Amino acid sequence: MQPLALFDLDFTMLDGDSEFMWSRFLFDQKLVGQDFMDGISAFYRDYDAGCLDIYVYQSFLLGPLTLLSVTQREHLLADYMDRVRLVVRPEMLAVAQRHRDDGYEMLLISATNHFLVEPTARLLGFNNIICTNAKRDGEAYTTMLEGIPAFREGKVRRLEQWLAENGLTLEGSWGYSDSFNDLPLLELVTHPVAVKPDARLEQHARQRGWMILDF
Repeated sequence: MQPLALFDLDFTMLDGDSEFMWSRFLFDQKLVGQDFMDGISAFYRDYDAGCLDIYVYQSFLLGPLTLLSVTQREHLLADYMDRVRLVVRPEMLAVAQRHRDDGYEMLLISATNHFLVEPTARLLGFNNIICTNAKRDGEAYTTMLEGIPAFREGKVRRLEQWLAENGLTLEGSWGYSDSFNDLPLLELVTHPVAVKPDARLEQHARQRGWMILDF
């Protein structure tokens, strides 16, 4: 059976956070104000503290997106991707390519919303993605989520669904992440790897003897 290599996105494949970068991009385009950035920063403090309400956060994040026409959205995302290219970690691209060359099934799994993950996955060469999905009304986005957000234990539930649908298992699998929030996911794979980890994940990884990548 084909083994699996799964990768977190933000601060793992990228040296940055997609949704914060998107928020900053909207601010620079004068599409949101300082109050929006202050709100985003508050949510990120909750994330670091391990108490983020993913539904409230995503509703706030998606608010500006609901005001854009399809054409505006496509143009903005194309320009935003120029920023993403600047923060791709070449070392992690090389790690992913080694797994790809060794015949692994590749999966990008992220709590970030689909509208950002999907174009980034194309850039990074991933065909399979699991992420948080916004509910849509035709081509327009809403501030509600569809299905289980791919956040913390939600990543595990979504991964289990994906494995069952694709006839795969985690036997011999590798998993890469930077965040203690992904501990439930890393505990499942055969070979967990902490990538420039936060303090809590680094401590846990050292206690468990996990591989740590620090470029």
